[in-house]
Amino acid sequence: MKSINAARVMGNAFGISNLRVPPALQSRHTDGLAIDMDISWSGNLSILDKDGKLVKISKLPRDGMNKELQNIAKSFGVIKIVVGQKDKPHWSSDGH
Repeated sequence: MKSINAARVMGNAFGISNLRVPPALQSRHTDGLAIDMDISWSGNLSILDKDGKLVKISKLPRDGMNKELQNIAKSFGVIKIVVGQKDKPHWSSDGH
């Protein structure tokens, strides 16, 4: 029981107690090829793609699930995982 309580304390301290996907011992993260990040903005977003072209994003949603943002990220070799709402913050080199 002590170890379970200690694990809960650690999970809370690291902010991982409400993950929708369990942590993995081997993943794109441990290979240095993935990042979890929450992205959001208000209004329209103007951002440069890899070719230096300014792209204006005005469609919803205004977060990492936005297909236009995902296409811009892909131009840099960063791919959004495609499992719906399950792992929203996950981006990697290959979408896994």
